[in-house]
Amino acid sequence: MLKLLSQVNYTFSGRVSAGHARLVLEGYAIHEWVNRNAEEFTAIAAQTHSEISPAMDAVGSSLEALSPFAARVGELGRIIKLSPLERDILPSRPHTIRTN
Repeated sequence: MLKLLSQVNYTFSGRVSAGHARLVLEGYAIHEWVNRNAEEFTAIAAQTHSEISPAMDAVGSSLEALSPFAARVGELGRIIKLSPLERDILPSRPHTIRTN
């Protein structure tokens, strides 16, 4: 495994498990495929996005209906024009701050 990783100039410290090496090499293979097939990758990604968008919207609506806090956070994200990814990162429930 170490020989294969060194062939792709992967730097590592210490030992590497076979599972980790496999994941790294698969990542390199996927990256290479995407570079060679950008149009096909874009088409697959667009199709997948269109298939899962309704479900993701439904999940988001359900969470907002369950939590007034989540609805307000979502509305704030829309008002300040955050991207969908940035809005997803925002917390959907309040966090308690503990003081000692």
